[in-house]
Amino acid sequence: HGAEAARRAHNPEVTRSKRVAGIITLRPFTEAVLVYIRHNFKPAWRRGSAQGS
Repeated sequence: HGAEAARRAHNPEVTRSKRVAGIITLRPFTEAVLVYIRHNFKPAWRRGSAQGS
């Protein structure tokens, strides 16, 4: 039974579901950061490419 419990603990499905839960938890924060980065850095990138530097 111990080996079975260890095998279940290392089940990729369990790991994946935990990772998905973590992503869902972090998602509002991540989206806020992405919006912030997009608003602050995209114009600078466009300006730099327009200058050809």
